[in-house]
Amino acid sequence: MRRKPVAGSFYFPDGVYLSSTIFLKDNVLLRLAKGATLKGAPKVSKYPEVRPVSIRSYGDQYPGRSLIYAEGKKNIGLIGEGIIDGNGLSLDFVLNSDDKPFGIRFISCRNVLYEGITLKNSGFWMMHNLNCDSLTIRNITIVNHSYGNNDGINIDGCRKVLVEHCNVDSNNDPVVIKTMSIDAPAEDIVVRNCVFGTYSRAIKVGTETYAPVRNVHVHDCTVKYSTKGPLGSALPGKCGILLSVVDGGSLDNITVENIDIRGVSTPVFIRLGDRGNTYADSIPPLPVGALKNVRLENITADAASGITSSISGIPVHPVENIVLKNISLTLPGGGKAVAEGTFIPENAGGKPEHDMFGEILPSYGWFIRHVNGLTLDNVCVTLRDADERPELYFEDTVQIRQVACGVVTALHERSDLSLKIYPNPSQDAFYLVLPAEMNTAIVECRDITGRLIWRRSAYSGQQRVDWKAEPAGVYFIQATDHTGKSAMARIIRK
Repeated sequence: MRRKPVAGSFYFPDGVYLSSTIFLKDNVLLRLAKGATLKGAPKVSKYPEVRPVSIRSYGDQYPGRSLIYAEGKKNIGLIGEGIIDGNGLSLDFVLNSDDKPFGIRFISCRNVLYEGITLKNSGFWMMHNLNCDSLTIRNITIVNHSYGNNDGINIDGCRKVLVEHCNVDSNNDPVVIKTMSIDAPAEDIVVRNCVFGTYSRAIKVGTETYAPVRNVHVHDCTVKYSTKGPLGSALPGKCGILLSVVDGGSLDNITVENIDIRGVSTPVFIRLGDRGNTYADSIPPLPVGALKNVRLENITADAASGITSSISGIPVHPVENIVLKNISLTLPGGGKAVAEGTFIPENAGGKPEHDMFGEILPSYGWFIRHVNGLTLDNVCVTLRDADERPELYFEDTVQIRQVACGVVTALHERSDLSLKIYPNPSQDAFYLVLPAEMNTAIVECRDITGRLIWRRSAYSGQQRVDWKAEPAGVYFIQATDHTGKSAMARIIRK
């Protein structure tokens, strides 16, 4: 190694350089020439354990070792046409799987640049950027297939971030935006013109969200089968786009558009839950967070399995204000009808995964539950084989608007008033009792796609409703009085 006469850079010419942990200082760029490889030592013991001192986070439980490390530094980066190889396939890393080093960890740094380089084979995540300001990741290649936990780009509680023209093929998530500390929100983040191959979740925003994630724009990217992993394209990824809040915090103002998705089991998964993980005894579990103001537009996806895309909150905590526009899904089809009254568990505390509700859901296109405000505009589904299930399933959903590629619907405001319906399930008739707060009301019946089946007047007291003409299925009954009060119940027609 030698210093090239360029201020602020440390230059690696053509060659292979074996190294333990490198600690970057202020105003230092590591510059790797074409043909240069910086390779991590093959022994875990060569990497000192370093715990961050500037911030506490959920990441404190992860390994404290890394090939390149900086904390509290400014004007730093990794540039050039060379390779940084974490040596993650070494036997010692396999034998010490809980203590494998990160490739790169930059914590509480400012003005960070990754440009031009190739990163490969880290023991743990390829890079972890935590609580950084002004982060640019441009024109890099990542191939990360070692022995698990091989994320590509991790953006954790960072601000003013640009990721562009990157090609990432990883065992785990190629790009993740999250907040693992209550002290570090993530905001003003752009990811564009990238290619992602994976066996996991391709574009992931959330999961650990202790602080807010806001103002994220992912656009003009391609998701595909992994071509660099040990199984090649034989194994599809889990999910194309995954947005989730399960540990408190929030996602707000998230836009994902102009995305082409191939080689994943499920195109889209959006989830608000209540897992409630914590990372310090002094920090109790946070209350249920919020997931709102999300826009997915111009998305084309060809799914490798029949596990349905879903948008779901939990009771009393709905996902809010979601817009799906110009979305085309091609799905395998071939599903069998789900038995009437089949219970789909809430799994409120579960890890947010595309199959957390099971592999067979009541609909083949979209499963939508606990949502307040959803627009489906030119959202289309093409089946390669016939499917006995309906395209859409709605449960506890309000303010739903659907146009094109289906019927137009308008499901209105939720209410806490009790609408009594019995027997339920019913066959040829059921009885309806308005809540005590209503003397008269207009009652509407809609099917699970939101299509209006009938509308009639109702009065206080018990009333019989005949519905011999309606086919078997799940229906929603909503009563609304002249003041705008409403009550809703779900009923199954046998």
